[in-house]
Amino acid sequence: MKAYILSVLFLCTTSLVAQAPAAATPQPHSSDLGFTYNIPSDWEVLATSTLSSLQQETAKSTAGEDVKKGVGCAQISLTARHGDPASMIAVMTLSNACVGQAVTEEDMPGVVAAALEGPSQGFDMTQPEFGSYKLGTHTIWIGRAQGAPKGQPALKYAEETACTLLEKGAACWLIMAADHAATDTFERGLVTLEKDKPIALVPANAFEKKLN
Repeated sequence: MKAYILSVLFLCTTSLVAQAPAAATPQPHSSDLGFTYNIPSDWEVLATSTLSSLQQETAKSTAGEDVKKGVGCAQISLTARHGDPASMIAVMTLSNACVGQAVTEEDMPGVVAAALEGPSQGFDMTQPEFGSYKLGTHTIWIGRAQGAPKGQPALKYAEETACTLLEKGAACWLIMAADHAATDTFERGLVTLEKDKPIALVPANAFEKKLN
């Protein structure tokens, strides 16, 4: 289970960085997995992202059946961008019902690490660190790193990923931030996880409990 979950997250985050979907009207985001996440109105919410090309390529590849199934079940349920150079926020989900088994707590540190590694084909990422914290009744696993697009070392980005388990699956929030304001927007975005009260996605003490 763990090996294919890591493969899925790596493949999906790599695909996410590469795509540029058509723009759509900004709108609140909610998921049938049981959460909501607020994107400010000045962020451009993009047309629903798909992994269809990645899924088709994986189906034809020599990847194991577990990896193929996981990629087929993964969804990028939100992408939004802001500024120039653009910062990007995304939400990715994996449904237990589709996969046929549940992601576990033991999987989660590796899931976050894989999500951070995903953009590595296009970015040079450095200084990774990991932590965990509680939001209501849910544990959040988080990672962050610094980086720059390959061949453009002067263009600095911060990457951050926060993931959690829900009754129906797993969800990860990701940002590639071109400035501190974008990171602040990502971290202060209100999230409602199942029956818990709305709360900022990332608290100030998120990295006090180190995982590395």
